[in-house]
Formats: sequence, C-alpha cells, structure tokens
Amino acid sequence: MIMPCPTIAVLDGPVLGGGLELAIRADLRVASRNCTFALPECAYAVMPGNGGTSILPRLIGESRAKELVFIAD
Repeated sequence: MIMPCPTIAVLDGPVLGGGLELAIRADLRVASRNCTFALPECAYAVMPGNGGTSILPRLIGESRAKELVFIAD
C-alpha cells in the first residue's frame, strides 16, 4: 500500500521478520545503535511474506540481502 504522506520508521532493539518488512517499506528509517536486523523465518524454510526478499536487495544490496536470507541471523 502506498501512503499519501512520507513515512518514518524509528527503530530500536531487534527488528525481526514482519517488523523488518514494515521498516523497509518506510520512506526514511532511523535506527539506534543497539538495533539488530534479521529474517528469522528463513531459518525454518519459510520465505518472508511482505516483500522482504524483493525490496530488501534494492535497499541494502544484493549480497547483504542474501546474507540475511541465507543465514537467517
């Protein structure tokens, strides 16, 4: 869904699974130093549902996105 106004995600602590997928959809992301990002559902052979594997490479690069998906850490 496209929002009619800019969205900002303020991140603190673990950003996992659906929380990460919500964050990557925001226009601007602000993360604290103790933030960790992961797609733990990949450890159980479940692919992320809301564009985690299609939008994430555009934001952080293909090799870093593959690392998050393959390692699920």
